[in-house]
Amino acid sequence: MINLLKHLFKKVYFLLSLIVGLLIFAMFTDPGKLPIAVILVVLSWFYLIFSLSTYHILKALKLKAFEGSGRRLSFYSFMAGLVPTLILMLISVNQLTIKDLLLLSVLGVVTLVYISRFRIH
Repeated sequence: MINLLKHLFKKVYFLLSLIVGLLIFAMFTDPGKLPIAVILVVLSWFYLIFSLSTYHILKALKLKAFEGSGRRLSFYSFMAGLVPTLILMLISVNQLTIKDLLLLSVLGVVTLVYISRFRIH
């Protein structure tokens, strides 16, 4: 029981440190002055936070759909991190329109339905 709590604490601490680090970075930098490579690193950082958070939340909920299926859980986490990251990327280059938002949302929903319909071991 104690080992399980230590393991959980490490995961929560890691995610919180990623979130706090991203917030501190965002507060003290001007995205307009950053090189594109740094912006891509920040977007990757944002994706990592979203996907890991989703993965651990879904795993903690112990839903029946994810029993014995680590790959399915990983796919759901991948999509849950990808859609907001793509939206943020389009916002950062002033290219987000209602059409893009709807397209990304539909793409995410269709992919999630596709994943839920097929057996992924």
